Amino acid sequence: MGFKLPILHKKTSVPKGYLAVYVGENQKKRLVIPISYLNHPSIQDLLSQVEQEFGFDHPMGGLTIPCREDCLYEVGRVLGDAELKQFTDKRVKKWLVDLQDALYSADDFLDELSTKAAIAAAQGDPGNHSSSWSRLVDSYIEDAGDLEHIVGRLDSVVARKKILTLKLVRCSKLKMLPVAMKDLVNLRHLDITDTYLHEMPKSMNKLKKLQFLSDYVVGKREENKIKELGAPADLHKSIYIHNLENVVNSNEAMDARMCDNDGIDSMRLSWWWNEDENIVDFQIEKDIFDELRPLNNLKELEMSGYMGTRFPDWLGHSSYHNITNITLDGCRNCCMLPSLGQFPSLKHLKISKFERLEIVGAEFYQKDESCLKTPFPMLETLGFESMPWCWCSSVRG
Repeated sequence: MGFKLPILHKKTSVPKGYLAVYVGENQKKRLVIPISYLNHPSIQDLLSQVEQEFGFDHPMGGLTIPCREDCLYEVGRVLGDAELKQFTDKRVKKWLVDLQDALYSADDFLDELSTKAAIAAAQGDPGNHSSSWSRLVDSYIEDAGDLEHIVGRLDSVVARKKILTLKLVRCSKLKMLPVAMKDLVNLRHLDITDTYLHEMPKSMNKLKKLQFLSDYVVGKREENKIKELGAPADLHKSIYIHNLENVVNSNEAMDARMCDNDGIDSMRLSWWWNEDENIVDFQIEKDIFDELRPLNNLKELEMSGYMGTRFPDWLGHSSYHNITNITLDGCRNCCMLPSLGQFPSLKHLKISKFERLEIVGAEFYQKDESCLKTPFPMLETLGFESMPWCWCSSVRG
């Protein structure tokens, strides 16, 4: 006997003991389901995905579950069958009673989560507007000013090994992550924003299920070089790659497989050079940067400290039709700007501290006649800062 889920319109109230959800891969459909579904393993797995994707910020205004509608019907058939069997099997009846008690507790728990999310939003806490349920189970650690306390909490969290989300936001005194990070093979979300690590722990390539990694600090040792970034094949949103001066050659950069991560739409790259320690080969630097080429769905690019004299050709190719924001800072050896006028959607551009750039010439607008006829068609803001030797040439249009 099938179990039919009712479809409700937005203005219809949700009965007590039920929960409104949105399901569907493309067009979302609003359904109400018994709270008892939350105890089903399939739903719990989906809720873990919800946690990673949306946190408390659900785009439809209610709980959004990333699954097909028939997935919920399948769960309904299982629980509907149990409902019928309770009349002939006392064990099933007891199971349903226990389940009901547990789900009333779950209902209270969901109310508590909603309340805490509302309070966080009202207080304007920047660390909370993308908070997930994992914050309530101690996998969110903020800088409390006591390094020993931070390290102690972090060690206890990592020891659990099964966590999906780990947020270390603004832990500015933390310089190293635990060696056991490589054992968190189920980790999906690692946020180390504003945590000034010296380097990453070794063997981060074992975290193949990572879907979000806020920062990666390139190390000098074989176990924490940039190639470790090549293991997670499904990274999303943004990534900030630090200490690119530690990349020795273009082969190492290629192993990071940035061109394979179609979910990354914002990328920050930084080099930190010490003139007494680093000898710069301009061609190698250009080749390394070339291998860091992202897919053309990139929306934002920020880079600082690049030490090459020229940029790779991809930076200025019109196929990057989604880029809206670019910041280039401290590229002090560059003597020519890339053809940024060829990005059809570019709205905001800031260029600063190009110490050797003497002129902004025609190449800034277009490289050849096959490019866009009208450069910078969507540009709204353009800023040049700390460029003492630079002049803009007149360009005939």
